[in-house]
Amino acid sequence: MFAGIVDFKRLKALLDGEYLGNRFEGDLKELEERFFRGVLDSVATALWLYVNED
Repeated sequence: MFAGIVDFKRLKALLDGEYLGNRFEGDLKELEERFFRGVLDSVATALWLYVNED
C-alpha cells in the first residue's frame, strides 16, 4: 500500500523485479536499535491515544 505521491516508474521496476533498492552500508546494530525504538514509540503513542480517548 502506498500513501502520498507514487513514482510509477519506480513502482513498475519494483513489480518487474528490476529494482534492487538502496544498499545499507553501516552499523547493523544501530539500524536495529533505531527500528525497534520507532516501533516502541509507535506502540506507546497508540496506547496513550487509546487510554486518553474521550
